[in-house]
Amino acid sequence: MNELKIAIQRLNDSIEHLIKDSEVLKDKITKHGQEIHHLNSRMDKVELKMDMYHKEDK
Repeated sequence: MNELKIAIQRLNDSIEHLIKDSEVLKDKITKHGQEIHHLNSRMDKVELKMDMYHKEDK
C-alpha cells in the first residue's frame, strides 16, 4: 500500500512538472506571436513606403 502512495505521489509530481513546462511554452509561443505581429506591421509600413516611393518616381 505504501508503494502505491509513493507511485501516486511521483505521478502527481510529474503532472505538476508537465503543467509548469506547458505554461512556460505557452508564454514563449504568445511572446513569439506578438513579435511576429510586430514584424508584420513593420513590413507592411515598409512596403507601403516603397509603393509610395515608386509612385512618386513615375
